[in-house]
Amino acid sequence: MSPEEIRDFDDPLMGRLEKKSVKESPPAADKAESGGGSRKPLLVVSVVALAAVLSLGGYYLYDAQRNLAALSQSLDQSRQQLGAVSERLETSQGHLSALEEDLGRSQQELSSQGRELSKYQTLYRDLKSQQSEQGQELETITIRKADQAVVDQLADRTSGIEGQVGEIDSRVGRIDGNVADLREQSTQTRADLDQTRGTLEQVRERTEANGQEIAAVRNSLERDYYSFELQKNGSVIKVFDVALSLKDTDFGKQRFHVEILANGQRIRKKGHAINEPIFFYVDGKEKPYELLVNKVDKKFVTGHLSVPKT
Repeated sequence: MSPEEIRDFDDPLMGRLEKKSVKESPPAADKAESGGGSRKPLLVVSVVALAAVLSLGGYYLYDAQRNLAALSQSLDQSRQQLGAVSERLETSQGHLSALEEDLGRSQQELSSQGRELSKYQTLYRDLKSQQSEQGQELETITIRKADQAVVDQLADRTSGIEGQVGEIDSRVGRIDGNVADLREQSTQTRADLDQTRGTLEQVRERTEANGQEIAAVRNSLERDYYSFELQKNGSVIKVFDVALSLKDTDFGKQRFHVEILANGQRIRKKGHAINEPIFFYVDGKEKPYELLVNKVDKKFVTGHLSVPKT
């Protein structure tokens, strides 16, 4: 409150005091006239001082009320802000719970993929060990081939000795013994050579089988697999984005008749053998799909559909 407002402020209590002083003024005048004139200035000073004190008290009361109203308004705003912060905290806690659940699922998937990777790594180490053993066998076979060359040279020398047998009769017995020994060694060497050739053929077959296994492992890492079971003369079943229908089975011959519907085209495979893959292409894929049936029963077949990841 400014000094001007204080000066113009109309205090009700002060008004009452002024009115009372006016009403009592005649007796005071009488008292003054009767000899009490010295008390009048003192009374006026007291009234003015009291008015000043009351005015100052009213100003402080008004200022206190205004500060109290401002504090009340600030408290309401703080409560509103606290409510907004509480809502944000609850929302953040909900997001945090969702993130914790996603993290748990991600950790489970990572653990599963780690186990699968460990399985493939073990298979790969076994295949590398087999290849190392086969390499050693191939080196041994190479050494045996070199020995065969020596045997061939000995056989040539034997032929020369047999030509000289007719010319030198005195040495026939000794030369015949040597020739028999050489022939026996040659026969044994030929037998070893045949055995070596058989071993080499087995090594080649095992190498090809290992190559196929490695290719299968590598292929399994680049593909997704979807298992299925088809009932004989049953309805069409959709596996991934391909529709399959089993028409007939031959349990004795382990063969089956299946229809494949992909990209609007119908592929019929009649009398197809078990464990013999069926390859076909789908639009948008550079690599073919692979359908393989690994079990043929009288009324159903089971297998899987292999789909390239890229």
